[in-house]
Amino acid sequence: GGSMLGALYVDVGYSNKVIAEITKGFGFFSSMAGLFIGGTLIYRYGIYPCLWIFGVLQSLSTLNFVLLTQTGPDWGSLVYVIAFEDLSSGMGTAALVAYLSELTNRRFTATQYALLNSLAGLGRTFFSGFAGDMASYYGYFNFYIICAAFALPGLIVLSRISPRKLASHEVG
Repeated sequence: GGSMLGALYVDVGYSNKVIAEITKGFGFFSSMAGLFIGGTLIYRYGIYPCLWIFGVLQSLSTLNFVLLTQTGPDWGSLVYVIAFEDLSSGMGTAALVAYLSELTNRRFTATQYALLNSLAGLGRTFFSGFAGDMASYYGYFNFYIICAAFALPGLIVLSRISPRKLASHEVG
């Protein structure tokens, strides 16, 4: 879904100036806040519950793009959607980094982390090539609902991970 955001903003009716101001201004600070909040929550509550919470938040943030398809070029809607998306993405990034770090062996951390991180990004990079065709075929409204549903397989896999096994490797 992320690869289609620029096209969505333009098609909804936002000017390039407004898109740049909001995505770069609010987006940057929201991302940094998400990383900080995510890291703090992981330290306090552990990786496993945060993976769940942040995964659900990321799915909800993707659903928020449906809001833009309904509101038109409303400045407040764009600020809300961008801020929520970047905040939840920052939190998710913090959880992913913590989780992948826990999976690696200390002797081979750099190599294993690089491979795991590449694997984690494979879906995002592979499917982004089809995003334009999907958005064109289904329309933005349905496209972002489908993208939000793509979080379900990850949450199902997460449900198969033993919280006790993960808890024995907690950050905090």
